[in-house]
Amino acid sequence: MNNDEQTREELILLNAIRDALDRRDEVFQIIDEAPDESAALARLGRLLNVEDHLCRGAQFKRLLADAYARRRGAMVECGKVEA
Repeated sequence: MNNDEQTREELILLNAIRDALDRRDEVFQIIDEAPDESAALARLGRLLNVEDHLCRGAQFKRLLADAYARRRGAMVECGKVEA
């Protein structure tokens, strides 16, 4: 991957993060309704217009997996879902 491609992918991910913050209610709804982390990642990738190969990339996956884990943990603590 050359510098232009890497810069383009980083920009896409930064825009996705910004969009996720702006659309956090939709993001939380997707996380809440997803049966597992993989499904949540796929749905969030579509919502945020992140290309499939980037959605499965380490940075995006780590970011959203962390959000998924925190959101699910909070829901378990509140009794909204089972562990």
